[in-house]
Amino acid sequence: MIIVTGGSSGLGKAISEDLRKKGEDVFTLSRRKESETLNHISCDITNYQSLKDTYIKLSRSDNKFKALINCAGIASMNLAITTPPH
Repeated sequence: MIIVTGGSSGLGKAISEDLRKKGEDVFTLSRRKESETLNHISCDITNYQSLKDTYIKLSRSDNKFKALINCAGIASMNLAITTPPH
């Protein structure tokens, strides 16, 4: 199983779709409650409890974790050094 954060739109969605075409079992995570993406789980990766709940759901699967691709994020026009951590 490959997990793609930010997988309901943009780069994450494109990566997820490409991996599925190659036969991979892909789960997407995003803050969106619903997504047209297969195997989508609503998860806010900035929230510990949301991540923990998602991990529990995914760990119940018979499939083994193969990879994690992080595409979740927001853009700002700050220098990385001046960008606040929250």
